[in-house]
Amino acid sequence: MREISLSHGRRLSKRLWVGAAVKYLQGFYNITTNHFELELEGVDVENYIDVSTRAEILISGPVTFEFNQNQFISGADVDSVNSGFSDMYFSSGNPGYAVDLGVVYKPTDKLILSASLVDLGRIHWRNDAKIIQQSTDYRYHPADLSNSYDEDLENYKSPDDIFDDLVNDFEESFRAYEFEKSYTQSLPYQFYAGLEYTLSLIHI
Repeated sequence: MREISLSHGRRLSKRLWVGAAVKYLQGFYNITTNHFELELEGVDVENYIDVSTRAEILISGPVTFEFNQNQFISGADVDSVNSGFSDMYFSSGNPGYAVDLGVVYKPTDKLILSASLVDLGRIHWRNDAKIIQQSTDYRYHPADLSNSYDEDLENYKSPDDIFDDLVNDFEESFRAYEFEKSYTQSLPYQFYAGLEYTLSLIHI
């Protein structure tokens, strides 16, 4: 991310100083796991497990995720970023803004208090922007092999077929989906506070 800023500070009184900076931001590329949730809940009496998952990945840039036939992420390709001078300094593809604020107060000649808030703002990602989402509520029941021990049974089903059905059901339930969509992110702002006190030394 590149930033161009304009700052200004001034003294408001004998003991008070304030300052501020306004920033224009240019985002190049971004990969963020917005959230990932996994919840398991089992009931012994009913003999099942409820599985809930929620996941979202935000992407902007030359990154292409590969999916297999079951819509599981199987890999990713990252293209090289070749940005010229104009792209580096005048691109408006992923614009953003932020402000920095600061104050210094000197209540006495020996005590100085300071505070600052840095990177309060957001950036809008829209170049090659995409969102990958996965949302599932799945109830898992153990495989029923009661009809798989004797091939002469009328309703016989082989163990291989039972486990194949179980795997197919699992794969169908946990698919991930990709959408081309721009998104906006708030910056991780930071707050700083300081205190400085000068001790007087007495020479005898």
